[in-house]
Amino acid sequence: MFLQNLLETLIKLDVKTMMGVLICGNLVLSLLTLRYYIYHDSNYDKTIIQRFGIAKILQAIAWLFLFFRGEISDVISVYFGNILLFVSFYLDSLIVLRLNDKWTKGWVITQSVLLAVAVILFLVFEITLSAAHIRVGIASLAVFLVFAAPNVLSILNKESTKFQKVIAAISLLFLIFLLLRAFNSLFDNEIVLFTNNFFQIGTFLALVLLMLTNGVGFLLIMYDRSYALVKESSNLDPLTRIYNRRFFMNKAESYFKRHSKKMVTYHFFLLILIFSRK
Repeated sequence: MFLQNLLETLIKLDVKTMMGVLICGNLVLSLLTLRYYIYHDSNYDKTIIQRFGIAKILQAIAWLFLFFRGEISDVISVYFGNILLFVSFYLDSLIVLRLNDKWTKGWVITQSVLLAVAVILFLVFEITLSAAHIRVGIASLAVFLVFAAPNVLSILNKESTKFQKVIAAISLLFLIFLLLRAFNSLFDNEIVLFTNNFFQIGTFLALVLLMLTNGVGFLLIMYDRSYALVKESSNLDPLTRIYNRRFFMNKAESYFKRHSKKMVTYHFFLLILIFSRK
């Protein structure tokens, strides 16, 4: 009964309301990222943190333009809104590649080509047809085109952390809904941006979930990397880059604890054996 009521409540959600959540959420994430960027020391990580913050700002602006569709100029809401959205997901895709250590010239060129194809495809269909349902369908396909490959790569990458795989799995859930939304829109000429149906609601719910996990997950991953860097530097001699006394003492302590646990287990079973013989 609870699940049924929950599903009914979710289906009744308004697309425009969820778009407002995306605007506020991305703005908050961009502010948190900016603060983290200011107080972060590693130059290597600062570049990726900067890109993440820019991506969130662009997404917030894009959703803001789309939110006011019909109330502001179509040039801003349709063209700038959608293209900014494509660019923001392109930046997100590059961040996924960087976190998976797949930041290569080939991958960057591939993603840049996919972004160019997405923008050109959208502009061609918008200029020639200018139909709302076609616009929704092509925009959905464009985001799918830009964002799909890096997340599939993140799941297949054996070196990805479990948290990265969870974020990639949620991204794929969003992309599946996005693809269904695209085909539904292309074959239903009554679909517009603010239409409330299963595919629209599912897509925006997955997008809100993705925004939350992606934002929190990214900051946690950056924190873990910073902690690992500090831990490594504390265990290495700065001049020789050889492990120092702290490292060997920590290792010795961990081995001692592990051995102590084994000895406790050994003595426990030994006592059981002695008493069983009596």
